[in-house]
Amino acid sequence: MDDVVLDIVPPRGFQLFRHKANMMNNILVNVSVLTVTSTFLEGLCARFDDNEYKYMKFWLSRLREFQLIVSAESFLKPFDVVQFLRKCPFVESVFIDLGLNSFQTSLYWVFHGRQFIEDCPYLFPYIKSVKIKGFIWNELPLAMARFFLRQAIALEWLVLVKAKNYVDSPTFTPSSIKSQIITDAEVEIHEYMGDKSHIIPTHLIDV
Repeated sequence: MDDVVLDIVPPRGFQLFRHKANMMNNILVNVSVLTVTSTFLEGLCARFDDNEYKYMKFWLSRLREFQLIVSAESFLKPFDVVQFLRKCPFVESVFIDLGLNSFQTSLYWVFHGRQFIEDCPYLFPYIKSVKIKGFIWNELPLAMARFFLRQAIALEWLVLVKAKNYVDSPTFTPSSIKSQIITDAEVEIHEYMGDKSHIIPTHLIDV
């Protein structure tokens, strides 16, 4: 399989799936284009065990394009996306549709996640394009966008598509997104109904 779509709807459906490790290491290991809903990533999130957070071991070395569709009730945070992408070392294109979610804040984000994103040492040398749909000028989606500008050192395009009916801040400009970050990436900002970006994900699914 080169191209896989996993539209997992039940909120705890994948978390309760007992064969996640087998799926990741034996079935999805050869996939080059992977499209998933947030339920999939939630099922792979770290679990607190023996007084530490432990992550599932897998490695998707053939993955080149990753697409994530976030549901409104999802508890995903930017660091969950980063931890997944760390295990996809050659990914080149990332598409995130935040829908009505926009990454909700939490105590874990305040005390741990924010610092992780700001100080993250991991570089992503193959990511060339990132598109975030449903973007609003808020701390978490902004942290996600700026993370890619800092850590995706070969990034060429960062495309932000505003959330539906979002009335943005006057400071919502490409230069403000790139503020104090040294990068050659081009930043595009599009209205929800006026997305003219040349970056088009392989699949479009709704949750």
